[in-house]
Amino acid sequence: MQGRQLSVLLLIIVLLLSCLPAAAREPPLTAVATSAAPLWPGTTVHTLQVNGVERAYRLHLPPAARRSGPLPLVLNFHGLGSSAGRQETISGFSPLADRHGFAVVYPQALPNQRGHPHWNTRRSEDQQADLDFVRALLAELQLRYPIDRQRIYATGLSNGGGMANLLAGEMADSFAAVATVAGAYYDFADYRPARPIPILAFHGSADRIVPYAGRGQLPAIRRWAALWAQHNHCGPVPATVQQGAIRVERWSGAAEVILYTLEGHGHAWPGMTRPGAIAAGPVDASARIWAFFARHRLP
Repeated sequence: MQGRQLSVLLLIIVLLLSCLPAAAREPPLTAVATSAAPLWPGTTVHTLQVNGVERAYRLHLPPAARRSGPLPLVLNFHGLGSSAGRQETISGFSPLADRHGFAVVYPQALPNQRGHPHWNTRRSEDQQADLDFVRALLAELQLRYPIDRQRIYATGLSNGGGMANLLAGEMADSFAAVATVAGAYYDFADYRPARPIPILAFHGSADRIVPYAGRGQLPAIRRWAALWAQHNHCGPVPATVQQGAIRVERWSGAAEVILYTLEGHGHAWPGMTRPGAIAAGPVDASARIWAFFARHRLP
């Protein structure tokens, strides 16, 4: 009798459970990051949590993203007081990416004490916060998009050029090559890069913001380039070509170092055609930067 009552009771429990909604009977599903994201061409804006701080970036994917294999990736850093969106306009890298089939990410810096977006490139600043941002950003992009890990590059303007320079010194094992424009380079003599890394730089001789001859903690640009040549086990004397107002010096060794000195040029992204405080120059820096990047990949 007791066995029959137990069976009836179990049957009632089963029937009652079957009437409950699925959410009451099953544990909630946990959201898991996927290894792929929609490959829509164009620029999109994203945020990322890094050490409890929200960081932002713009990502531009070329039309080739939907029909080709792994994409090269360029990180393009804006200058002091600027923005990721303005850097996208100034450098013209998104149309260039569409033509050549690579992805570009424009990271956004956090404001400094004066409220100006600023990359922490000096030893006295919180370099680790921005380095952690870059590492988290690379991990996120490599998880969600078909990124070619052997073809990741960094470039930037002014303070952003200093950030690209910092990445060459601190994360040379993650970047195939680095290019800078009117870069502000602090504490560069302390760098101990993990490997020789190709370096390309553009700098105007008439730059008043980051003087070509150096000022205070800012090194003379040619001395900075020569130290990178030393890091890269290059010979002490570069091959030099003068093309009108442009002098190109190339140090050869385990990894090349190339310096474009633009006579009479100021604090600018050369080749930029949009009117503004940062004006056009005598050479298309963006096209030459990509041609330089395209020659290099991580070993």
